[in-house]
Amino acid sequence: MPILRPSSASARIRARRGGRRRGFTLIEVMIVVAIITVLTSIGFVIARDIVPQYRTRAAAMDFANWVSTCRTTAIQTGRQCRILLVEHDDDLTDLDENHGQYMVQVAVTPIGATAVVDPWDTMPIDTVTDTVDDEDATGIIDLSTGQTRQRRVAIDQWEAIGGPGVDNDNAIVFDSRGFVANPATDFRDGKIAVTFVNKVAESRGVPDRWTVNVSRGGIAQLDSTRRTTDDHFTSGGGTATSTTYDPAGAFSPP
Repeated sequence: MPILRPSSASARIRARRGGRRRGFTLIEVMIVVAIITVLTSIGFVIARDIVPQYRTRAAAMDFANWVSTCRTTAIQTGRQCRILLVEHDDDLTDLDENHGQYMVQVAVTPIGATAVVDPWDTMPIDTVTDTVDDEDATGIIDLSTGQTRQRRVAIDQWEAIGGPGVDNDNAIVFDSRGFVANPATDFRDGKIAVTFVNKVAESRGVPDRWTVNVSRGGIAQLDSTRRTTDDHFTSGGGTATSTTYDPAGAFSPP
């Protein structure tokens, strides 16, 4: 039986088709790798600079939110509410660790009532029935660990805060009218200031700080020392941002 062979024309067509099949040259591969490397480097630099900036602002805004929450709670419950500053960072240029902690607490007894052994209930409020603070998950804000962690963001050393009455050192205390009950000596230029620091920027000598200023009326104002072209943070060609937190409405971002 004769063996059928492909025609010479068919063979030539397949040869031409096969001739168009080829891989990438070494130069093409090197160009692609170089482009990927450059884009990765740009992304790393952007993330390295931008992420700490947003974390710092977020930490300050969280504090301003708690100021509003504490003030509202004092008005609604007829009990004092306080923000107790617990820990600050001693080395703002050390990138290996960061520190900053505060607690949000409500007085167990209404203003004017007989005090109990442990007069403060760390948020959420759970001492109404048995006067025992069984839960404090939301009222302890620690920038160094847990769900409230903000990597490389710290709380700077604050000015001396004596607080009203007894055992209120380092505390901003709201009365049942929503006013800050601290003595006049705790206020500088009419406000109590708590500053959140971007440690990455601080280590480079370009301070990026967000300060929450709490007035006698219990209103929080955010001030930024960072100079940038980012419109989300500054206005007017790089001047410092100043934003008031209105407890009666939604927060208006810078």
